[in-house]
Amino acid sequence: MVYRLHLKRDASGCPALVLGWWWRVVFAVPGLFILGIGLSIGGLGFPGWVLSAASLAAAIYHESWCFDSSLGVPTVVSEVGLIVPAALRRIRRYSRSEFHRVVVRTRSQFGTGESLYRRTSLPAMVQRGFVQLCLESDNPDVQRLIIQTESLRNGSGLNALALELADALDLPLEHRESS
Repeated sequence: MVYRLHLKRDASGCPALVLGWWWRVVFAVPGLFILGIGLSIGGLGFPGWVLSAASLAAAIYHESWCFDSSLGVPTVVSEVGLIVPAALRRIRRYSRSEFHRVVVRTRSQFGTGESLYRRTSLPAMVQRGFVQLCLESDNPDVQRLIIQTESLRNGSGLNALALELADALDLPLEHRESS
């Protein structure tokens, strides 16, 4: 399943990348369904409890990137973890001035470009490449923030998101291929 962050504007008008509501629905419905069946028949057993708990934990997973300038100093705030409890959420703050470009990196396990599929006898399913959306900096401590990674097959959606993000942050957009 592909999860994609969506570009939204928060209440103060700052751009933010957030998980869509469908993420919660896709995981909450099966988790609640399994839990409901277990409670109606008198128990789930260990596998049922594990599936239900994992599904409900995925439903309350939170990931966002907020590009905030309301504090006077433009910052990039990354939040990853569960909504509840807050102790299971990691929040990192970076100065927005450190980042100079939005980069879409196309990577492959075995090589780059179209010639990859002609050079090897491995099946195409094994030769999966991926695309990364990154913010890059010249600061050696924070050279690259990888915001999202997707398979090469779903890369067009990530390219569109990168273009929106570059426009919102007023940063140049670069495309790179690497092996």
